[in-house]
Amino acid sequence: EFNKLDEENLQLTKEPFCLKKLWQEIITIVEPRAADRGVRLTYEEQTEGTAAGCVLGSSLHVRQIFINILGNAIKYTDAGGHVLCQVTIKAIGESRISCRAVISDNGIGMSTAFLPHLFESFSRENTDEKSVTQGTGLGMPITKNLVTILGGTIAVKSKVNAGTTFTVELPFDLAFYGGIEWGHQNVYFTLALGLLALWAIQSRGMEGWLLALTAALAAELLGCDY
Repeated sequence: EFNKLDEENLQLTKEPFCLKKLWQEIITIVEPRAADRGVRLTYEEQTEGTAAGCVLGSSLHVRQIFINILGNAIKYTDAGGHVLCQVTIKAIGESRISCRAVISDNGIGMSTAFLPHLFESFSRENTDEKSVTQGTGLGMPITKNLVTILGGTIAVKSKVNAGTTFTVELPFDLAFYGGIEWGHQNVYFTLALGLLALWAIQSRGMEGWLLALTAALAAELLGCDY
């Protein structure tokens, strides 16, 4: 499975999805893990500028990246500890946005000597705390490869007995910038609703509420804010 994670073999989809909704799903998945370990999980989200939440990309692989990082943060944080996930969505010009996630914990941390080997296959630090925790040593290499293939960056800071902080930044194309050429059925449907509303307003004298209703229906279709 690991050997397939390269640019030539990995099949990435490029479909519209809502970043905010995806993050809700991610947090919903990892919250029970944190509760079981007695770890407090906090999620913070902010949007900078006019960044929209609907983007093009592979939601499956984005989800895999962050569930893995959050899962490790929870796994290596003792009961009573804290994991903080801070997400910033901001515009990059007119057609792209970036999603920056800073995931920090006050768990057992990693040594300075081990950090350069964190993203190497089958690499695990030999400590008493980690020796009792099951793992293959492939989670972080897979995560790093996925981030790279998606055009993003990943950085880590850590200190033994103080905790670890991962910073991941991923770029995305906006789902609707450039119009219909992406050919996804949701885009076609949304445009059709908009054209129908404009025709109705112009030819039938209907009020602006119809256009607002159309926007709401389109947003609901993709699960995005509008």
